[in-house]
Amino acid sequence: MRTLEGHEEAVNSVQFSNDDSKIVSGSNDFTIKLWDAFTGKLLNTIRNNSSLVNSVHFSYDGSKIVADLFNNTVELWDISGKLLKTLTGHSGSVSSVCISRDGSKIASGSSDKTIILWLLVPHN
Repeated sequence: MRTLEGHEEAVNSVQFSNDDSKIVSGSNDFTIKLWDAFTGKLLNTIRNNSSLVNSVHFSYDGSKIVADLFNNTVELWDISGKLLKTLTGHSGSVSSVCISRDGSKIASGSSDKTIILWLLVPHN
C-alpha cells in the first residue's frame, strides 16, 4: 500500500490511466496532479488559476486529461501541462466529465441540470 501526498486541499477525483501506469487527481487546491502508479512519484502538477477541480478523466491513450471546474468550465490538458482547450457553456458548476474512447468528444454534466456533448475534432 502507498499513500500519495502533495495536494494542499481536499482531493475530489482520482483515476487510473487505461494502462494502469499513471494516476491523475484533481483537488480544491486548483491543481491536477499526475502520479506514477507504480512508484507513487509525482510526475507533474498542472495549476489552473481559475477554480477548484471537481473531477478529472484520462483520455483512452493517456496523453490528455479532461477536468471539470467549479467555475462552470471544462479544460482539456495534455499530460505535460499544456492547456489545449477551455470549454464554456454550462450555467452551473460542472460536476462530472469524461472523454470518448476515440478522443473526439467530451461529455460534461452540471448543476444546471444539463449534459453538454462537446465535439473536439470534426468528423469526415
